Amino acid sequence: MNYRNAFSALVVGGLVGGWMNVAVAAEPGRSAADQNIDAQGNPVRIGSVQQSGFSTLAASSLACLELHTVGGGTWQIQAIIDPNSYPFNIIGGNISGTICNSPNWAVTGGTLGSSVTINASYTGTASCAGTASIVGSFAAPAAYSGTYGFNGSSTSFGHRILFKGWGPC
Repeated sequence: MNYRNAFSALVVGGLVGGWMNVAVAAEPGRSAADQNIDAQGNPVRIGSVQQSGFSTLAASSLACLELHTVGGGTWQIQAIIDPNSYPFNIIGGNISGTICNSPNWAVTGGTLGSSVTINASYTGTASCAGTASIVGSFAAPAAYSGTYGFNGSSTSFGHRILFKGWGPC
């Protein structure tokens, strides 16, 4: 196969297969500086396609948020997010801290980006609100300012959320 046909076959395979980088057969006389490199910085053998480094992105990641209520309470929100879109979709997690009957709160959805929306359901048996809704707008550095409420309301109380980082709380 000549170089042009090899390149065409690899590009079409890359577009159909969904991976992003294509290693093309080298022309004679190329220097080592011209070698192909994968997404992790590893050299790829010239003339081959290496798919091992080009699988789909992580299915989920953890984000740690800390909500401070107007009344002086503190909630730790460990959100499971989908890192493959922006704003990040919140697909699960939990809330602990000074919220009623902690830690029996499951994060059920929301988004995290230039604004935050978090929905949660109470999973315990004690007498607490059934749901919580949190909304806010980004406020530098790495924080959100907004409101939250229970049982269908998201505007009952003020809050400040600190983004504590990626990973568990």
